[in-house]
Amino acid sequence: MDGSDFTVTPSINLEISLSSGTGFTSDPIILSSYDGTATDIYVRLEAGLIPGEYNTESIVFTGGGISETDIFITGTVDENVFVNNISTSSRTEIYPNPSSDIIFIELDGWKSNKVSCEIFDMLGKQIFQSHINLFNGHTEERINLSNYDSGIYLIRLSDGQTIENLRIEKQ
Repeated sequence: MDGSDFTVTPSINLEISLSSGTGFTSDPIILSSYDGTATDIYVRLEAGLIPGEYNTESIVFTGGGISETDIFITGTVDENVFVNNISTSSRTEIYPNPSSDIIFIELDGWKSNKVSCEIFDMLGKQIFQSHINLFNGHTEERINLSNYDSGIYLIRLSDGQTIENLRIEKQ
């Protein structure tokens, strides 16, 4: 180790932290002027992943005067991992489900005026991302799925306080 910055970068489905219970991030962590002192790095699968096996995840170490090094991580997300934190005053509908091309996401009663919408395939790969603007807590968003393969997809909606995970079947 030569005392230069050392960067730890997680792959798309992982989060890392320098403490065991808090501070997890999917962004790279930079250890400034790293001198080679032992440092614990905690790793977990990102929250909200679709149930299944994750066998190709890696953490990449760069800098500090060493060659780039990859460490591969495996993990499983069980079926009952998802927890929906939904206000009883909010309502979310996705229709038609199943769908062959166009789906509509109707949001009503969300506290925020902007909701993040992400769609993931069964391997956990993000295939779509947008921000949905709500007016007076309500909107209906149209999303075209015609360019995607048939299968089950996870839709994750989040306004920073509430996360809702829903499934859609594309035929």
